[in-house]
Amino acid sequence: CGAAVIENYSSFHQRKQAEIGDGKADTTDKTGVIDKDHSPDIRQGMSEKMNALEAENTRRKGLAQIIGTTTGRMIDMEFHDSMNMGAAMAPAACDTILQNFRDFDIDESYYDQIVTGDLGKIGSKILYDFMKKEGHDIEEKHVDCGSLIFDPEEQDSHAGGSGCGCTASVLCGYILPRIQQGIWNRVLYVPTGALLSTMSYNEGENIPGIAHGVMLENMNHMH
Repeated sequence: CGAAVIENYSSFHQRKQAEIGDGKADTTDKTGVIDKDHSPDIRQGMSEKMNALEAENTRRKGLAQIIGTTTGRMIDMEFHDSMNMGAAMAPAACDTILQNFRDFDIDESYYDQIVTGDLGKIGSKILYDFMKKEGHDIEEKHVDCGSLIFDPEEQDSHAGGSGCGCTASVLCGYILPRIQQGIWNRVLYVPTGALLSTMSYNEGENIPGIAHGVMLENMNHMH
């Protein structure tokens, strides 16, 4: 209802202004006072009501809110296999997750889900090993976009999917709706990347990884 009111008022207001500009609108009110819009007090009141409606509409329909971020750093483990991106990116994902825990004085128990993208099956196992060495077992709370985007049994996807489109698709089509529905209230979303080009790996250069952390939370969830 709020969205409809906002849209209808906006359309009316734009049409009215256009008519005034064309000289078609009668701007004389019943008292004979010429005013192209409304009095300042009325305009302010209408503006406040519109802002309140917009805020309420956003609160109701928002998929999630961002409550914090952790900027990742480039992690170079002198990895060279361009056909195994999960292994190249897993150390960076681990570093960012650990930094997030330190920054906000939390651990894996704070989150309903920790989501990486896109390590695939192999990279996810490497991530678990790195995290366990640091005293954190995230396996039960972790999912990976590369593993989720395909059905390995039906589609023979082996280690999983890869690429920025993979992570974006799973975020929009799977993660955010679950947060909105309250299935997950707190999610650490950690998209991952490998820094390489066709030239760099053909020349035998290292393939560093990087990952950034975004803390997503249900719009109605209370801290």
